[in-house]
Order: sequence, then C-alpha cells, then structure tokens
Amino acid sequence: MNLTAKSRYALKILLHLEKQTKTSPVQRAALSKAEGIPIEYMDQIIPLLKKSSLIKTSQGPKGGLLLQNYEKKINIWQIFTAVEKHLYPVQCLENSNCTQDPSCSAQAAWKIIYSKIKKELSQITLDQINNIDKKTKLKIKKTNNNTHTARCQSTKDYFQ
Repeated sequence: MNLTAKSRYALKILLHLEKQTKTSPVQRAALSKAEGIPIEYMDQIIPLLKKSSLIKTSQGPKGGLLLQNYEKKINIWQIFTAVEKHLYPVQCLENSNCTQDPSCSAQAAWKIIYSKIKKELSQITLDQINNIDKKTKLKIKKTNNNTHTARCQSTKDYFQ
C-alpha cells in the first residue's frame, strides 16, 4: 500500500473544507495557498473528489469548493479510494492472475492485513481529526532549517 501525494493532498483539502463554514465555498487558490498544495495537483484531485461525491464545486467570483454533505461523516478510506487506483498492500490481492496463488502461504495473511487497514481507516472521520486540536495541546518546535515539528503532549487515544 503506497499512498501518493494525491492522498496526502486530498486529505488536506477535505480537512480544510470540513473546518470551514457550510455555506460559503472556499476558493481554489485560497485553499491551495492555505494548505501549501500546488494548484496543478489540486486540478487533478478535485475532479476525483467530485466524482466520488465528496465535494461539490460552484463557478463564478463567489464560487469554490464545499463538502458535498456536511451531515455525512467522511472517513479516510473514502478519501484514499477516491484518489488512488491501488490500495492493496500486495499486487496479488488486486487481481486473481497471481501465478503463485494456489501455493502462496502468505495470501491469507495479506487478506487479513488489507481487511484490518480498511476497517481502521473507515472508522476515522474528518471531524475526528479536526477535533484532535481541541482535545490536546501541540507543542510546535521550530528547528534551525525552518521546519516545524509538532509533539503531542498527551498520549490519549482520540479515536476510541
């Protein structure tokens, strides 16, 4: 399972939209700047999110992006499957043309692993992630190369 930049950026886009007001669209350029997403990537990701009914778009000077349905909880699995072609941990699960299929001792293990990953990611929603900041204080440390690292001061499990 190799998540690409599309997954990372799609998650950032949807987290940003989930935080925003439910009535005012977020302009593409503003979202790109706020989240540090190259506009070229956004132009590839937005149609995929729209096709999966995760977002809707509106045209014009007051147009932009909105979540398709704020009442519906969007989970991480939905986001990743909207933008990625392949989410299987190994290629043999993706198609049944595996030459080792009858004798593969690891295939059952890979099926279990895939099932567990899917289940866990399906249980984590955008609102849960956005609410983490409300439940914990993050200590931001600026390093000498101008990057920031965040260290959680609490080890509480927020997804249970």
